[in-house]
Amino acid sequence: MLPVPGNYAFIAEKSWYQAEVDKDCSLAMIKETFYPTNYAWAFPTNAPIIKIFNDRINKMRESGLLTHWTKKWTPPALNCTGLRPVTNAKTVDLTDFQGALYVLGAGLLISVIILASEVIQKSKKNSCVLKNLIQYHESTIAPSGGSK
Repeated sequence: MLPVPGNYAFIAEKSWYQAEVDKDCSLAMIKETFYPTNYAWAFPTNAPIIKIFNDRINKMRESGLLTHWTKKWTPPALNCTGLRPVTNAKTVDLTDFQGALYVLGAGLLISVIILASEVIQKSKKNSCVLKNLIQYHESTIAPSGGSK
């Protein structure tokens, strides 16, 4: 699914989207990598084929075979005259995160208030327990009344 006409951004896997850009001159792609990812193959743990597989993939990459296949199977780009690729990206500054920082600050403030109330409540409970313990201790000890 491609983006609708207008001022929209579309996030997609780079090689797939590059093919779409090459077919449609109204699309453009920025040079910066937004979210780099890797591909992987799953093998059983300690499978003997892992080393062989890694060696063969590295040999194909080093020999240029993977690049050759990419060029071979990627359709040729259209000649879009008058259009240039998008090369500039907006620098992110503090105002871009202002709303998120307000939410973070509010959450921090609420958590500090809750923590303070729990500490106060616990200290009141502990002081009541301590008073009861002292009273119990004093009531169980017989007063030593006589002097020699």
